Amino acid sequence: MELDTTKFDILSQTYVRDADTIYLVTARKLKPIKSADADSFTALGPLHGRDATTGYFRDKRMRLAKGSGPADLRPPGHVYATDSTQFYFSTHKVPPPDGIDLCAPGLRLRWFDENEVNMPHVALTDGAGVWMSLTTGPDTWARLDGADFDTLAPLG
Repeated sequence: MELDTTKFDILSQTYVRDADTIYLVTARKLKPIKSADADSFTALGPLHGRDATTGYFRDKRMRLAKGSGPADLRPPGHVYATDSTQFYFSTHKVPPPDGIDLCAPGLRLRWFDENEVNMPHVALTDGAGVWMSLTTGPDTWARLDGADFDTLAPLG
């Protein structure tokens, strides 16, 4: 692999670009993302990016909701993202909390676990309500009326 160092940019801790290619930064190498357009690519935090036609989680293309495009993609935190219609864990669609506004400018997520494979406990806010993810039972999220998002933490 030949990098063009005349036009080399560090976009985030996960993405770099030379004149023609976007690369995923891994522990041992730079992995070219062949489908990404280097001219229009933007990093959206450490794990998400987009170009003019596609949203990405790391080097994987995301299938966004019908009617949504890469310009709608935004990550509220860690491996989660939204396209204002759907909610995603990595590249997988997951049900969002009932009543949440995925378009809210105050949409934020707090991650409470280092496990990136299984869905961990997280807290999510849209600026008006607070929800905590559940790992058991038929519901995926619990609304926590009156909770302070910034100090919320799971017990033991």
